[in-house]
Amino acid sequence: MLKKYTKLDSVLEKTGLQYMPIDMLNGYICAVICSSEMVPPSEWLPLVFFADEKMPDFSSIDETKRITSALLDVYNETITAMGTEDFGLLIADGEAKVSRTSLMRWCHGFALWFFGRYEKWTKNLSTEHLFTTLQILQIANVFLERIEHEKNIIPSFIRTKKQILEFCTELIIYIQDLFFFRLESAPKNIPPMLQESQKSAIPKWGRNQPCPCGSGKKFKKCCGAHTSEGD
Repeated sequence: MLKKYTKLDSVLEKTGLQYMPIDMLNGYICAVICSSEMVPPSEWLPLVFFADEKMPDFSSIDETKRITSALLDVYNETITAMGTEDFGLLIADGEAKVSRTSLMRWCHGFALWFFGRYEKWTKNLSTEHLFTTLQILQIANVFLERIEHEKNIIPSFIRTKKQILEFCTELIIYIQDLFFFRLESAPKNIPPMLQESQKSAIPKWGRNQPCPCGSGKKFKKCCGAHTSEGD
């Protein structure tokens, strides 16, 4: 999973646009996947670039296809990982050491999707699920306070290295448990993974074909509306 995110980071960096760091993006995508209803890509993709309603204007159609493909690859890879024992969170800083700052960014990414969707997102959740969700939101709020007011605030339950590791373990259990809960309660609401044949077909999209973001519009009238044929 890390390789997909690292590759995506390289692709997004070349755009010169502002976008979520990969640890924040990992938290954001986990929240999207664990939503109570299926979320079409057209709804969650723009916020990766901190845009509200639509993807930013990229330099060309090829770049739009490349970025959309890389984001969907990461999304599907994350879903696949959630169903395995190897699932982990991208919360590390050098030599795979867990980082408090990275953990806080992860929680901020999770909260970015959660905010404004409270009623839908918390639908049918157990008390245990809600408790961990509130802890994530608390960390996210503290993270924003640290940035906006330059305060060195740290939640009491992640002050030591041991506490950070324990909370990260709790998060992994929480995300997987929530994922399977959603899967069992509403299997049709879990977005299907792209098959290899679909992945290989992504670069062949034409301007008159359906947009890969899932909006239902033609590519030329959606993500490709403000791009040119050339590089």
